[in-house]
Formats: sequence, C-alpha cells, structure tokens
Amino acid sequence: MKKPKILLIDDESVIREELEIYLRRKGYDVVTGVNGLDGFYLFQSDSPDLVLTDYRMPKMNGIAALQKMKAANPDVPVIMLSGQADMKVCVQALNDDAYEFIEKPVDLKKLLGVIQRALDGKPAWWNVEN
Repeated sequence: MKKPKILLIDDESVIREELEIYLRRKGYDVVTGVNGLDGFYLFQSDSPDLVLTDYRMPKMNGIAALQKMKAANPDVPVIMLSGQADMKVCVQALNDDAYEFIEKPVDLKKLLGVIQRALDGKPAWWNVEN
C-alpha cells in the first residue's frame, strides 16, 4: 500500500525537521520545502497527496503558495500553519480554499486528525465521533 505523500513547507528548520520526523513515524512519506516558491516547485514535481505550509516565509508567503497550488491542482488539500497570523490571514486562507488553518505551536494530535480527515476526503469540520 502506497504511503500518502505530504509536502511540508516551512522556513524554520527546527519546526520543519520536527514535523518531518513526526509525520514519517506516523507512516507518511514527507517531502520538505524551505519557502513558498520552493514548495510550489516541489508541488509540481512531486505530486503530493496533501500540503502543510507555513504562512510567513521568504520568497513567497503561504497564501500566495496556496493560491498557486490550488490553481494547479484544486483537489490537493492544503493546511495552513502559522504562529504569527491574524484573523484576516486566517479568513483569506480559508477563502482561498485552504482545508484548515492551524496555529503554532502545533498540537500534533490535532494535526494528525486534520491530516487524516483531509486525506479521507471528509470536510474539515468532521468530527471523528460522527
């Protein structure tokens, strides 16, 4: 059985490496990018099943990357992460078809649930108890 491939984009190496290790241990294939532009190129070349992207990054922020990825393939769920975003950024991400917006520091158990729902094709609001 093919492991789901997650594209993880974050310019902070500590966060990127920590999430990569965690997701690999949970059985995912992980490809990492260091900024939005790098992430978009990886999105095109690696065909991920899901994207996790930070908002604040050099070269291209998460919103711009989200918009480009959704224009290229609207079926791939994109989860936005940020520790510095305001409500306006959150609303913009969701309006641009982000699957979910998660604040940093990331609750890993919550993140895993959101990833699984997205990969299962369930809406972001879906509760595992439903």
